[in-house]
Amino acid sequence: MDSISNEYLTNTILKGCFPQASGIQLVECKKIENLFNVSSDIIRLTVEFQERGTTQNKKLILKIPFTNTAFRSYCTEYGLFYKEKQMYEVMIPLLNKIPTVSKILPVHYLTIDTGTVVIEDLAVQGYKVAGRQKFFDFKQSRHTLKAMAEFHAATFKVHRENPHLLQDPMFGRNMAIDARLDFIITWHPVICELFKRKNAANMVSKFDAAVELLKKEDKAVYAKVNPAHFKIVLLNHGDLRNDNIMLKQNKNDEIEDVKFIDFQMSWWTTPAFDFLFYLTFSLPIQVIDKQFDDLVDAYWQYFSEALLQLQCPFDHEKTDFLRDIEKLQFMFVIWLFAWCSFNCPLEPDVIRRTFKHDDTETFKLYCECLDDEQFTQSLWGWLQYCEKINIFDAMGNEAMKED
Repeated sequence: MDSISNEYLTNTILKGCFPQASGIQLVECKKIENLFNVSSDIIRLTVEFQERGTTQNKKLILKIPFTNTAFRSYCTEYGLFYKEKQMYEVMIPLLNKIPTVSKILPVHYLTIDTGTVVIEDLAVQGYKVAGRQKFFDFKQSRHTLKAMAEFHAATFKVHRENPHLLQDPMFGRNMAIDARLDFIITWHPVICELFKRKNAANMVSKFDAAVELLKKEDKAVYAKVNPAHFKIVLLNHGDLRNDNIMLKQNKNDEIEDVKFIDFQMSWWTTPAFDFLFYLTFSLPIQVIDKQFDDLVDAYWQYFSEALLQLQCPFDHEKTDFLRDIEKLQFMFVIWLFAWCSFNCPLEPDVIRRTFKHDDTETFKLYCECLDDEQFTQSLWGWLQYCEKINIFDAMGNEAMKED
């Protein structure tokens, strides 16, 4: 943020956004603090300019990658900046032609190869980020599931009409899988410590066996999510959690509208991926445990209706979706480690600084998170849920067979 000059903002960013404008003036440039963003600074811009004989005022959001952090090279390696640029320049213009999905996407002004993105400032219209550690209830989730289903139906239609679109290898990878070992390094010993505190030593061996399966080489894990294994394949958002969902709510806190942002982790796979990822990061485990079937029914109804509205032929059944969900349940364990980083009480800069560390001091620091009652109850609830649906046993058995 400190290294960005007004000259760069005006001549490169703003003139790139408004090439036909004259007299461009930067009125405000303010970093948005305390966001859990691992790759970029988020900056609010206000700009005035002359266009077509009138003075215009625009409020924008500038997302500009960190320049001095290990995450910069990390995100570059896994194609996050590249994929977001491709999404905004190739896929989203096609999606914007579909009214049902264009309304859930922000207006895009500019992308630069370095990973810089400029979109409209949705706060002006009353949208707010749901926020880390603020989970949705079932009623709220119906709105976000509807938006997800409409997004999926639209990418399904676009892919059917443009089968070669975004088929390069980067869109066959997902950072949650690529980075799994880095999250495991930090959180595995902490979770084992929680088992110890809960007097659940019997679960440790099962959990360790599941983790061993995740430590296998990338191609072994990616083989389990190969699109060829799934009945339904479309472009997933890939990172549908609270921080990437913006809501407009009325005076009674009821959701009126939903927008999706941040397309750095988009990839081709079954829609069950986005569905389960969203549940993991955006809903309390109690809602998932009690209303999982209702959540599946709601998504599938919205997805089917959206495809029908788009007049897109589709011959799959909900049973196909359920089978895809079953094949992906092992991802709950991968996501659980990332979930810890997103929901622990540590500040984002502390998490970025200690990411991938496995020393004694880091272990002590992260174990302090177990003193936070809300975090510990949620984490323990997730571990119990995985045990309840036999994920640890299934993964452990698979690991032993492969050995």
